[in-house]
Amino acid sequence: MCALGQPMFVNSPGLLSANWFGPTERDVATTIASLFAVVGNAVGQVMPAAMVSGGEDEGVEGMEGLLLTQAVMATLCAVGVVGWFYSTPPTPPSSSTEKRDRIRAGTEDESKIPLVGGERKVEGGMAGKI
Repeated sequence: MCALGQPMFVNSPGLLSANWFGPTERDVATTIASLFAVVGNAVGQVMPAAMVSGGEDEGVEGMEGLLLTQAVMATLCAVGVVGWFYSTPPTPPSSSTEKRDRIRAGTEDESKIPLVGGERKVEGGMAGKI
């Protein structure tokens, strides 16, 4: 089950930086977004150990508080993402992103992109072999 959702988390930093940042900013944006996955994992390892106590003989204390805290944090994050975040910025961050968006929307003809070495070159690394 976890493997089915992993591509969303592994690939999202690159997509985020491609849509929201210019070519000179994309590497830093991808690095920072990728590091947040590691930080989130660390918090997920530390939080249960700090909130739950007990052993085999004593019983477990604090599990309800941990689950409630995680549910509240997940709900607030989900509401925030749905309410305030957009998939793309109102204006493209670079000409390559603008051109890519026009090609995807079908408003620009790919055949008009100049050929370089047998490939169609589009700014931003998109290329199609002929």
